[in-house]
Amino acid sequence: MKMNYEALGRKIKEVRRKQNMTQEYLAEKVDLSVSHISNIETAKTKVSLPTLVEISNALGVSVDYLLMDSYHSPEMKEDIFVKELDAVIENCGPRDKKIVLEISRKLAELLDGE
Repeated sequence: MKMNYEALGRKIKEVRRKQNMTQEYLAEKVDLSVSHISNIETAKTKVSLPTLVEISNALGVSVDYLLMDSYHSPEMKEDIFVKELDAVIENCGPRDKKIVLEISRKLAELLDGE
């Protein structure tokens, strides 16, 4: 399986931007240069596993979440989505979990109609 560094870089950038985090701030948190972060996000350089772990920790997401668009197996992607959904509802109280479940069911019904 060939690693898709473009997809990985896009995902890192997407997560970083959603958190209103600059490349400068991320670079500082993981002790890298801004240009190195930029090169990772644009796939001009390949990120090492230790650096990827540091970036995922700094962004507060799992490594598999950052890699999920780089996988070629649909089954692997689906497992990651389930894990991420579990992580989203993990800190919810019982009432909120019920609401998320009801919304998810309604959304699934709507999507099945497409």
